[in-house]
Amino acid sequence: MKKRKMSQKKFQAIWIPIISLLVILAAVATALMNYYSLTMDMVLGRGERHVTTIEGAENWDTNYYINRYLSDDEALQAATEVARKVANEGVVLLKNGTVDGKQILPLSAGTAVTPFGYRYMFPVYCPLGSASTSNSYQDFSVTNAYSESFQTALAANFTVNKTVESRMAEAAMIRTDAAPGTTPANEVAFPFACTGSNTFLYEYDPSIYRGTEESCSDTVGVVFIGRETGEAGDLKWDAYEDGTAHQLTLSQSEKETILFAKENCKKGVIAILNLANVMELGLLENGEYAVDALLWVGYPGSIGAMSMSDILCGKTNPSGRTADIYIANVLEDPTFPNTGIFTYEDADLNGDAEQSFLEYEEGVYHGYKYYETADVMDPAFNYNESVVYPFGYGLS
Repeated sequence: MKKRKMSQKKFQAIWIPIISLLVILAAVATALMNYYSLTMDMVLGRGERHVTTIEGAENWDTNYYINRYLSDDEALQAATEVARKVANEGVVLLKNGTVDGKQILPLSAGTAVTPFGYRYMFPVYCPLGSASTSNSYQDFSVTNAYSESFQTALAANFTVNKTVESRMAEAAMIRTDAAPGTTPANEVAFPFACTGSNTFLYEYDPSIYRGTEESCSDTVGVVFIGRETGEAGDLKWDAYEDGTAHQLTLSQSEKETILFAKENCKKGVIAILNLANVMELGLLENGEYAVDALLWVGYPGSIGAMSMSDILCGKTNPSGRTADIYIANVLEDPTFPNTGIFTYEDADLNGDAEQSFLEYEEGVYHGYKYYETADVMDPAFNYNESVVYPFGYGLS
């Protein structure tokens, strides 16, 4: 009997899908194995390592990675010391005013202080996205702590007003939403890059402090102001339902909290800025909401809270400097008119019809270069009125 040969077309029809499927499975398996490499090494083992010395390489220095620490705890302690140094040198003292004819900072160790604000109880430790900060190593002896909160840090150097602190511990947080017709607060940041990130404003209702006036009278008020930010998302550039103009200015709740502190904390008021962005600080500098001292701590990570506390009492010198200018009015910045979400009309890329764009019309004078140049070239421009703190500002 004569055997029939399989046609090339039929052969391809059978094997091309099979080979394609195998290639896809191999790629997926490789990606999964790489992603879970630590788990796979623990389950399957790493195998044996064979070292072959090349002839003539006997005297080469191959010790690229020196094991300086004998345990995970020892390595963690060393990392903590580095983080502490970074935090100590990064905090910026933006204002140090006088109370009763004497500069308010540094405070004496043991000074009675009254903390205020949602971010005192719930600090923003780091930006949202790829970064993360763990509190799993918390040790309340403080001197050997691997993570610290603003609560433990203040208590280490000062006498904290427990009456107000307990009020905040029992209070519910209030969330300020976007004003009608403005950018929704939960849609500004991209959720795939900033899980849980949004641009709502969070604070306690200032009414929770009523009835604590007497406990505050002989203390220094410390008001904590914070803003969440994350990668791949804009901040909210328009109004909130309480009348706040945008995310980088004081909210109504923050203003009322500051007023309460100023009226009742007779030893002065300090504001702590727990944020990474350039915020409008004019209201905290002069006028009704002005505070006596202003300290920028950024995102302190797991260690920076203690640096803040040590700076408040003079154990550490606030040697940090601003990385950029602080604009007095964000809405008048030359980049602001082009801030927003803009999409091309009739644009389609890989099935995505909403293609965004952003114009940089300020040209080469983007950022601090604009302010330095405009102050010389434009007679109508006043640098001192437009900028609260210039680039590199800080007090030694």
